[in-house]
Amino acid sequence: MYHASQFRPNGNYNAAKLKQLDSILDGILGKDSKEAKDKAEYEMLRLSAPSLWNVYEKNNAELEMETGFELFMFSVSEHTKEDLDKITVFRFYSLLEYIKEKNKGNG
Repeated sequence: MYHASQFRPNGNYNAAKLKQLDSILDGILGKDSKEAKDKAEYEMLRLSAPSLWNVYEKNNAELEMETGFELFMFSVSEHTKEDLDKITVFRFYSLLEYIKEKNKGNG
């Protein structure tokens, strides 16, 4: 979410995401940001509310997020020799843009 192309066309979501990133940065810099971080995370969850959280139900949000992210990383790894455990955020999103552009030419 640090790369501009990854923000949604929703002003409320983007404002909440910036507050969340700001609270994370405060924590990295050693500032007491627990309250701000908790508020920002709550707002992000409110704006991204899944339809199903029950872990015993098929297609629950937790399972979708965990497996969806791993499947996404497998897909990205097919297109690069980058070590995705050590890649920088900017390089990761640049790689995604590269893959998207490359696939446009194949469609």
